[in-house]
Amino acid sequence: MHRLRPFSSFFWTLSFLLLSFNSAHAGWYQIKNYEGMIRNRLVHVSLQTFGKLNGKADTHVVGTYYYDTHRIPIKLDGNLLPDGNMALCESDLRPGEPQTNEVIKRRCVFSLLASSNNLTGSWKSGSTSFDVQLRQIAELDNNDEERIEGRVEIPMWYHTGKAMFVGVYGKIDVCEKIVMSELKIVSIFDGTVLGNMPLTEPAEEANPNDLLCEAGVLMTEIYSNVEFGDSLHSVLIHYGGGKMGYDAIKQLGRNAY
Repeated sequence: MHRLRPFSSFFWTLSFLLLSFNSAHAGWYQIKNYEGMIRNRLVHVSLQTFGKLNGKADTHVVGTYYYDTHRIPIKLDGNLLPDGNMALCESDLRPGEPQTNEVIKRRCVFSLLASSNNLTGSWKSGSTSFDVQLRQIAELDNNDEERIEGRVEIPMWYHTGKAMFVGVYGKIDVCEKIVMSELKIVSIFDGTVLGNMPLTEPAEEANPNDLLCEAGVLMTEIYSNVEFGDSLHSVLIHYGGGKMGYDAIKQLGRNAY
């Protein structure tokens, strides 16, 4: 079950409109997904860089990562440094509340260097330091000509006390661009897939041309395209289309909250 409403957040709408003047497509989704180790713990990391925003070079990096033993997404943000290194900070996010991006603690702990399809470096907090070894497993780029490699699964920033939400992005037959084709609901405890929402079918009350190929491509930071719904029993998914996009409220099963 779901319902639609026009996207109403002034801040993100303004951001979307300003950026849209510079590209026929979204043009800000440059994503690389990695898996590897922090010390001896398996992790999955997703990072977004922007290339250019409003015609200017942008060194900002955002992302998310989680440990496979405890699948709670941790928000990342930072910058690409002139020497090619990447400095990233991590933040805890509150689950199950409308303020899905509220920072509880912010720790600037990652120092990474990209080489070929790898990221290497360190995670350091105080006197504690761990080696980081990551290899690229998937990539999405729509900054110029759209390109996708591998299976691109985006761990969203929002999560509940029981589940994380993973957007599966790709080019489907009926679409001419990359969209979120489905949303996986994954147990944070053991990785079990609790549910799967297909997102490429338009709602009956919406214009099919608006929503069929627009799921998950509205928000500038791709990890914000799924957020808290109107209750713990639902999620809000951002769609493009129209002048300002749409919010779609979709109901969750009981095992997701």
